[in-house]
Amino acid sequence: MTLTQDVISELMKFRQVGGYVFPHQDDDKRYFRNFDCHWQEAMRDAGIKDFRFHDLRHTCASLLAMNGASLLEIAQVLGHKSITMTQRYSHLCTEHKASLTDRVFGGLANG
Repeated sequence: MTLTQDVISELMKFRQVGGYVFPHQDDDKRYFRNFDCHWQEAMRDAGIKDFRFHDLRHTCASLLAMNGASLLEIAQVLGHKSITMTQRYSHLCTEHKASLTDRVFGGLANG
């Protein structure tokens, strides 16, 4: 998955400090290996239930699709080798499909 330039700029700040975004609590020269416990704690503190880190891939694919990215482009961003896998991630809501169809074909009757 690719990152925006803003995200890369923020992450580069960690390289200057010690090199790791999630350094080990006892030694900032080593990385933290057990991230899941902190993810669960952050979700609990935020009051977010029934959410996994992996859900962000679905969100990414859906946002790309709703903003006009092709399945091939979405597959490239997510690193999929198969369009079939991408189709599972990039399901669009019915309202968006109707809006897209109306935008593309809505004016044909007036032409």
